[in-house]
This record gives sequence, structure tokens and C-alpha cells, in this order.
Amino acid sequence: MSKSAFVIGATGAVGRQLVEALIACNQFKRIVLIGRRRIPLNCDVIEQAVVDFDAIENHPDLFKNIDVGFCAFGTTYAKSAMGLSPIISDVQTELYKVDHDYVVNTAKVARAQGVKEFILVSALGASEHSWLLYFRTKGAVERDIAKLNFDKFVIARPGMFETVREESRPMESFVRLLVQPLKLVTNAFSIPATDVAKAMVVAACSTDLEGVVIWENATLFEKKELFDDFCRKDDIVQQTKEDDMMGNGCTYKGHLQNGTVGYLAKETANGVVRGRR
Repeated sequence: MSKSAFVIGATGAVGRQLVEALIACNQFKRIVLIGRRRIPLNCDVIEQAVVDFDAIENHPDLFKNIDVGFCAFGTTYAKSAMGLSPIISDVQTELYKVDHDYVVNTAKVARAQGVKEFILVSALGASEHSWLLYFRTKGAVERDIAKLNFDKFVIARPGMFETVREESRPMESFVRLLVQPLKLVTNAFSIPATDVAKAMVVAACSTDLEGVVIWENATLFEKKELFDDFCRKDDIVQQTKEDDMMGNGCTYKGHLQNGTVGYLAKETANGVVRGRR
């Protein structure tokens, strides 16, 4: 059965891959990207809306008739300095607002509008009791969204993302260097962003999940292997005819340098971006 979904955090490392995975999957008839800026798209199943997350409660209509919400929104290890440097008040406040308030408030509005499922990217080590701000905040997000009683709430807890960043993040690069040797013996500490995205789509398409479900890094590796079982195995291609055969009405121009699908969007009178070129 075709699903409708919304995504927040579509411009991040996982979010970009998530949009690609949702488009490639034949299970989604409508995908609403909600963010602070638009990204270049040209796809019949895609709609875009620019919002102020400080006032997300003013946009309830965006969540009507939506089955599942995806969140890949928030800061990263590097931007929060992993809690290894002294925490100053303005940094703490901004981190909490983005990672917690924006996410939880969006989930609240979505739940109030009848969204039944929510798939969240959290972090390996997330705990509301952690002494590290980053992981403590992620744990608080998990706790507060769980209180909303979604029919299905899947928490993805990936380790370090294996992806190319558009900005320099020395701390994250240093940690990735430390984790690299561990990949030879375990997959518990790092994972490609594209695998996290595929696992999230699998979570949304799985009918045997209910309540709060937590997938740690190793489980995400396992679940992403099921992606092709739920979605068509068609690769992203350039020919419009082949794209239309996927059933989503998208005209792809291949991958952009930052990993997103290249396509243009058309703005409608109400500010929502949708449709093909």
C-alpha cells in the first residue's frame, strides 16, 4: 500500500540519502520535505515547504494526511564538540533548541494531525542521563517523542557517519580516524549515511513493528539489506522513460556532488514546491 511521508532534515548527511531512498522506493506516493530552505528537486511525489521551526505549530496543514514522519534533523558530533570542550551557555542553548525543541515540537504537531508513525535518527550512546550534552540531548528527544505514543516509533542509533562533508570538521575527522581500524573487526561504531537512510525506509515499510523500537548501529546494517525487498531494485537512471517505470514520475539528472538527486522544483501559489519540470 502506498504511503505518504514528511521529512525534516533533508539537507543533512543522512537526510539527503533518505530523500533518494524514498524516491527510489515504490512505496511512497507523496513525500513532503519540510525545512528552512529548499533543495533543487523535480519529482511528482515531492513537495517542499519552507518553515520557521521556532513556530512549527503554525503549519499544521503540512502534516495532514501523512502516514509517517522521518527526522534526520540536528547538529553533529563536531558542531557540539562531542562535549569534550567546556560548554558555554549560548552553545548549549542553541544545540538543545535545534536537536531537541525543533524535533520534538515537530513530532507533537504531526501527532496532533494524525501521523501514526515516526522514524528518528538519534545517535549511538544516546541517553538522557549522559554527562555529555550531545548524547544527553539525543536521549531527551527519544524520551519526549516516546511520550507522544506513536503507533510505531523507530529510533535509529547510528555510530559515526561514513560520508563526505561539505564543511571542514576536524574533530569529526579525528574521531573517524580512530574508529577506522575497528571496522576490521566490528560494524558497531560507524556506518555509511546511505545505509542509515535505507534502514529508515525499511522501518517505515515494515508492518511487524509497533511501539518503541530501537535499532543500534549493527542492526541498521542488517536492516538496510532488506531495502530491495520493500522497494524496487531500479537504480537511479537518467532516462525519463525508465524513471517513469519506477512509478514515481521523477526525472533524474544523476547525483549531484553533495549526494542529492539533481532536479528542479516549481513553486505553487501557496509556497509549496512540487512537480516536474
